[in-house]
Amino acid sequence: MENISDQECKKQLQLIQEITSQNNRSEFIAHGLPYKEIVAISCEFVQSEETYGSKTSLSKISLVDYSGAVLLDSKVKNDSNSEDQKDQRLKYQVVRAKALSLIYGKVLVGYQLETCLKILNMNRPDCMLRDIQICPYLRDKSVSKGEGLNLMVKRILGKDMQEEMNNTLDNGRAIMCLYRLIEELWENDFAKQTAEKLKNKETKKNKIYKSKFILFGLKTRKEDKKEEKIKEKDQIGEFIEVGWKDRNKEKNNKIMNI
Repeated sequence: MENISDQECKKQLQLIQEITSQNNRSEFIAHGLPYKEIVAISCEFVQSEETYGSKTSLSKISLVDYSGAVLLDSKVKNDSNSEDQKDQRLKYQVVRAKALSLIYGKVLVGYQLETCLKILNMNRPDCMLRDIQICPYLRDKSVSKGEGLNLMVKRILGKDMQEEMNNTLDNGRAIMCLYRLIEELWENDFAKQTAEKLKNKETKKNKIYKSKFILFGLKTRKEDKKEEKIKEKDQIGEFIEVGWKDRNKEKNNKIMNI
């Protein structure tokens, strides 16, 4: 992984930064780099004290596309900055609506995605999420609790985020760059996992159908046996009834002969 980052990633990161500084997707495609329906997200949070404890609020959010071009870069009004009139901040609901519309139907890449999804009150299927914090191809196995994004970028890309990348927009671009390094390997894994899940689901479905069929068969057999017993009883009853009738006729005939 370190060999890939030294040779390919630094060159790619430099190219992405040059192109996306102009925020022009057509130039990006002209360089021969593909554009995909994948979005990287980076959020900034603030803690505010309340009567019943602290509250985590969204302070800033950035979304970048596969090329690193800006889709959204907005500061958010919250309790801690609502009185600050200098910043042109948008209301949380407005920013959330914008983010949801840009993310809809696309694969979402991020660092600690669970926190971002929770703060945005958003639910997405696992197959549409790529969290680089838990990616086996990026994670440092020597760090048990996981490393921060800045350490991951420094280890793999050789960039010091504390000096050069201090905002959510740069974080989003770094996240996308990390994802693109192991995209093929990771997506192949997801494809295999999805195929396995579908296979297991189909197998489970077939087992349910089979068990239902067997259960239905057992019920049918029981019902058939019940019907057979009822028929046997009816036949026995009819036989006994006919027998009694025949005996009564014989008795009557004997009496008539006397």
